[in-house]
Amino acid sequence: MMEKQVFSSYMREALYGADGYYTKDAIRFGKMGDFYTSAQVSPLFGYLFATHVADQHDASKDVVVTEIGCGDGGFALPFLYNLLTQPSLQNHRIRYLAIDRSSVALSRTKEKIERGLGELGEQARERLSLFFHASVQDLPEDVAKSFQGTVVIANEWLDALPVEILRLVSSEKLEQVVVGSKDESTNHPRYASSTEQAAWFEETTDPLLFTYRDRYILPWLDEIQFPVIVEAQTEIESALSLLVQKLAPEHFILIDYGGYTIDLLSSDRPNGTLRAYRAHQLVDDFLDQTGFVDLTYDVDFSVVTDVLQTHHYEVDRVTRQGAFLLRLPGLMASLENYARNYADGNLAIKQLMMGGLMGDRFMVLTARKAGEHQDGL
Repeated sequence: MMEKQVFSSYMREALYGADGYYTKDAIRFGKMGDFYTSAQVSPLFGYLFATHVADQHDASKDVVVTEIGCGDGGFALPFLYNLLTQPSLQNHRIRYLAIDRSSVALSRTKEKIERGLGELGEQARERLSLFFHASVQDLPEDVAKSFQGTVVIANEWLDALPVEILRLVSSEKLEQVVVGSKDESTNHPRYASSTEQAAWFEETTDPLLFTYRDRYILPWLDEIQFPVIVEAQTEIESALSLLVQKLAPEHFILIDYGGYTIDLLSSDRPNGTLRAYRAHQLVDDFLDQTGFVDLTYDVDFSVVTDVLQTHHYEVDRVTRQGAFLLRLPGLMASLENYARNYADGNLAIKQLMMGGLMGDRFMVLTARKAGEHQDGL
């Protein structure tokens, strides 16, 4: 009989375990993979975020950037290319740290950067220092020290942190999803099932989940109907707190799909927002395909904002990706420079910025240490 476990444990193993989705040597992005991120749609995405970083940069310092969840390097290459060719940064050194639990992702990112930047010449390449590591927790002390005050960029990282799935039956009765043998699930409300496994709701006694309920669900009682299912995004706090502890970032740039708590509690999401993808298709029987499907959900930016403010960061309003990119200082000059090196400019602008496409679907949260320079945010 399969050992019962809470959903976050199942999700962590399914994504990051020895045979997990992000651990496999497989193509995950693009037409031949399971999904696109904005970075795979066009190099313009990474290119424009480099424009933002350059605009915000303190001219007295090196440019120091940490990318969490580097994927296949689709963001890193155009991002670094733009930084290295920025006239305002031509006398600055650039340090880039890629963090990804997948050794495959790290090797692909490294290869893509080194191959793609070769045309810039030795002088530009000598200004760039590259670092690749599996986790922030295990960063060597000298690397962590050299990245103090970094800019942290994460594109679709938060939505892959393990979550608990809650079912609020009433304002008092709280249940959570557990995963185990199908035989054990017969007397409980079913969440998902497969040939041998099932996921079902059981009453919880976990005080952390009651605290989450009180903070993020009960204030919206007038707006919701019972029962309500929602993902408890409790690991956001530990993940961001670790970054603050290890690297003391000056600037966060977090890009993901989602909204504020009330957006995620909408009546048109009766089963919550968690979903599974394979080959660009939604998968219902994800328990039968554990390790072969991406598990994801809508990020609650209310939680992200609270955590960062607790660590004394000033959080800009959460902005739709299109609106964020369209108001970048020097946008037209950046687009003109981009067009000299890439041929997909017009189509990319529509995909990444316009309403109804990725410009609407994704949100950008920027935050800076309280008291730091805020122009352009």
